[in-house]
Amino acid sequence: MRSAKVMGLLLLVTSGVRANDEYVNPRFCYRVIQPADVSRVVPRADGTGIAMELDGPCPGPACIAIDIGAGYPRRADVLPHTHRYYQALGWKAGKPVRRTVAGTTWTAYPMARQGVAMDVHEHVRRHGEAMYVIVAQYPREARQRVRREVTKLLASWRWISACI
Repeated sequence: MRSAKVMGLLLLVTSGVRANDEYVNPRFCYRVIQPADVSRVVPRADGTGIAMELDGPCPGPACIAIDIGAGYPRRADVLPHTHRYYQALGWKAGKPVRRTVAGTTWTAYPMARQGVAMDVHEHVRRHGEAMYVIVAQYPREARQRVRREVTKLLASWRWISACI
């Protein structure tokens, strides 16, 4: 039975990805439902997540891009913060907001730079464990729409108990 579950997960991960598809990441033990307006999905080569484009293709800052990633801290006693990386690149951070969606607590960091907005959502269960990040980058006028899509994405987030 376990081997059937593993094979099913592998088939989902290796098959082509489209809008409203379920994306399963067996390495970091989560699954999500992709937004309906996804025009392009690119799995990350390192197996940590996917990059999505909504309503594309479109050029640069006019795009709505949502990236999902996961990783482990370099040291178990350090809690990583992805938003600090973007601040170092010149993004201006707003006030962080903590919220729980579908049983998982996320901290959202709204950011902006040169007319482009970005929200960085971070979740870590405990020190030394994997960190999960969703980064949504979009033109400012798309703020409400993107936040609705990200909320739906967070609501679809499920933890996989039978990881590979």
